[in-house]
Amino acid sequence: MTKRLLEQELNEAFALLRRDGYEPELCSMAVPYYESLAMCGEPDFMYGDMTDESVTIPKSLMGSRPVFAITVKGDSMKDAGIMPGDMAYVEMREEVNDGDIVLACIDNDSCTIKTYFCDDNGQRWLLPRNRDYKPILLKEGMNVRIMGKVVSIKRETARASFRDCMRILKDAREEQREEKVITREKVVAAIRKVAGEIAVGRMWYAAYRVFVDKKVVRENDYEGFLSLVEEAVPEHPNIPKAVELSRMCIDSFRKPLALWESENAPVQGKRFKDYLRIGRLTQEALMV
Repeated sequence: MTKRLLEQELNEAFALLRRDGYEPELCSMAVPYYESLAMCGEPDFMYGDMTDESVTIPKSLMGSRPVFAITVKGDSMKDAGIMPGDMAYVEMREEVNDGDIVLACIDNDSCTIKTYFCDDNGQRWLLPRNRDYKPILLKEGMNVRIMGKVVSIKRETARASFRDCMRILKDAREEQREEKVITREKVVAAIRKVAGEIAVGRMWYAAYRVFVDKKVVRENDYEGFLSLVEEAVPEHPNIPKAVELSRMCIDSFRKPLALWESENAPVQGKRFKDYLRIGRLTQEALMV
């Protein structure tokens, strides 16, 4: 294409964009970004104000034709990997091939991103990549213009806030610290500390729950927990069977100790307070 023809094509395309509110500009790497949305659904108004921002794209995407960026709306191209909120980089051109994803403007005031295709009968189509949408037949007499070919799609990755990052790091460090601190000696000391508070075998469940919360034993490993108890206090008169502990694992007692609720617990009143006290004593002994 000669320089004169290229300039003519660009002038015509830019004139159309400017008439509808754009201020397009040629660029080498910094690509103008348009705040308006291009529909990946039923055709909709695209034109709007250009922002003061630009976005940077690789040099490999830059050819002899201008490129601009617009934001995608709608999900009719989701099976092609184009989702709402993505940024589409569009190379201005009217000549496209079957299978190209294009930005097409209809009646000079609405546009849509679709796959271009010409069938065996010579009929031109704009095809969605989502079965919930129907193909658009470009009938004779329709004022349709292919504004450009989508050459790249950029999707912004989710970002965590500084506060969330600090919280995650703090939790991880705390968990690591607890794992290092809870030695075999601390486990034995905790069992012996609460042993005198155990009036009936089932009350050992409070200590078991804390051991699970602190990852001393695995969830539902009642036999493993009772082995620790028998080793630490072999003469204790109220060492239960595993099935007795498992029966206590209901309602709020299925949750970590911090989430126990008296209104939704297998024991009530003073008995609930006793279980809660034993659990807290176990926590303190493990973390000393």
